[in-house]
Amino acid sequence: SLALRSTEASAALTYFNFGIMCAELGRTAEAEVMYRRAITIDPKMEGAYNNLGNLFKQHPSRHSEAAALYLGALHANPAHAMAYNNLGNVLKGDGRRLSEAALAYDTAISLWPTYLEAYKNLGHLLKERPHWRRAAVRAYRTALS
Repeated sequence: SLALRSTEASAALTYFNFGIMCAELGRTAEAEVMYRRAITIDPKMEGAYNNLGNLFKQHPSRHSEAAALYLGALHANPAHAMAYNNLGNVLKGDGRRLSEAALAYDTAISLWPTYLEAYKNLGHLLKERPHWRRAAVRAYRTALS
């Protein structure tokens, strides 16, 4: 049984890595299939959820799917700072869920205090809201320090 689990883990990782390669080559439909196969074999493979979400976040019509996938990554690993940052991006892209996006960025930063991308994204979000501009300045200063 242990050997079977090892074989399954190896297969999931192979599908995941093949998905990365397909995505890098612009073969997004094939990448989606590979990431989904990895998740089917290993439902705790947070990277596959995150990367599949990244494929979907490029298309506004698929933002809700991307958000669900980032939540899947966070279910598999609640400390996945990149998934929180990516979730913030799709929530911000929705245009109506800005407070939730700010919370996602804040969580990413609390998990990874030197995560410059999350500070930058938080700063961009905050500067768009007049009453949040002071917080934006703080986020940018922190990113630059």
